[in-house]
Amino acid sequence: MAAWCAAAGRPYNEDNFQLKDNLSIAEWGVIDTDQIVSLDEKGALLVVCDGMGGMNAGEVASDLAVKSIKEQFAPERLTPKVLDSPKTIMRYIENAIITADEKIKDDGKQNREHEGMGSTIVLAWIVENNIYVGWCGDSRAYRFNPAFGLEQLSHDHSYVQELVDNGKLSPELAFDHPNSNIITRSLGDIRQKACPDVACFPLYNDDIILLCSDGLSGVLRHEEMEAIIAQNTDTMENCRTALWNESEKAGWTDNVTIALCQIVSGAEPTPRDNTENESASHKKQKKTIAMLKFVVAILVVIILGLAGYALFNELAKNDSIDDPTENHECQPDDNEDENEVNRDEKKNYSEQQGTKDITGKKVQERIYTEQAPTGNTKDTQTKKEVDEDSTKIVIPEEMINQSSDTAAVQKISNQSNLKEELDEKEKQ
Repeated sequence: MAAWCAAAGRPYNEDNFQLKDNLSIAEWGVIDTDQIVSLDEKGALLVVCDGMGGMNAGEVASDLAVKSIKEQFAPERLTPKVLDSPKTIMRYIENAIITADEKIKDDGKQNREHEGMGSTIVLAWIVENNIYVGWCGDSRAYRFNPAFGLEQLSHDHSYVQELVDNGKLSPELAFDHPNSNIITRSLGDIRQKACPDVACFPLYNDDIILLCSDGLSGVLRHEEMEAIIAQNTDTMENCRTALWNESEKAGWTDNVTIALCQIVSGAEPTPRDNTENESASHKKQKKTIAMLKFVVAILVVIILGLAGYALFNELAKNDSIDDPTENHECQPDDNEDENEVNRDEKKNYSEQQGTKDITGKKVQERIYTEQAPTGNTKDTQTKKEVDEDSTKIVIPEEMINQSSDTAAVQKISNQSNLKEELDEKEKQ
């Protein structure tokens, strides 16, 4: 472990912090920097508080918060019931922070010179293979691991963070926002009861836990802190010094507090190690999923290709039909063949059933022509002409009533008169 707290960019210091590498011991003495210790069953604790109020005793509020947490984490209070499960541990952290809020408010009521004071708080409780983080305000908790870099474990309770959460401001612009100092939750706020957040994360070998006030996170960007820590993982003292120096170079304007803790061994393997020791069944499963994705992609390409080919043929066909300049060969008309068949059927019907002339008499033209006298060539020729003409005008009975056949009926009447004259000549 290693930590440092100073006024830095201000004439007075309102920050406060506390480290405890063994919560089974009652004393809260000074921690030896970079001393390697075994984690006790009650774990280790890091706390950082950033006081607010300036002349209204912001440093008093942060000090009261740290003292309250020390009381809540006394060995006798950390009973087996508290340590029973992650759920009970997280509930205990929440109640401890709420208790610190009440102590600050009580002091403000009893001392008018402290009225309006407040503080942020962030703490990290390392128990077994987990790290539990509780916070209220914009002091932050980070975890760095060589396998995946730097990640922020806390989530600011601030006006700017709400803008980012609501999609009204990009994370890139949030760093330089002029209202980044406005917080929405804190300890000592008489307008509302403290509402801390608590989260649990798995602990990995080579983890470096960082708690800090906004005096550090407000001048060094995420990627800058990540690069500094990555280059100084040998000792926490070197890492703390590097962060401190770089924040000064960046032009710090606030108090700066840094608290560090490195997990050397005994925790879960890092994500990098888990990847290298990945089970054969999991690798097979990943390979199967990749193969399925490949097959699906091939099928999609084939389907799209067939659809495109069908569409191309349809368009080509339509272009061939609609082109007025294209020469087309004459094709036999199926309707014409059908009409010819209908005419033949009508002819057979008229030969078998006979036809009616305008007077209503049935005649058999073919029989009549054969019985005509052969002596008079002119008459015979005339009868043949009648026979031929009568054959051409034969139509079914039902078609006679149509108005369009008036001319045909008149022709039948003329031919009927000619027949009567021929009959008279035969009798003579």
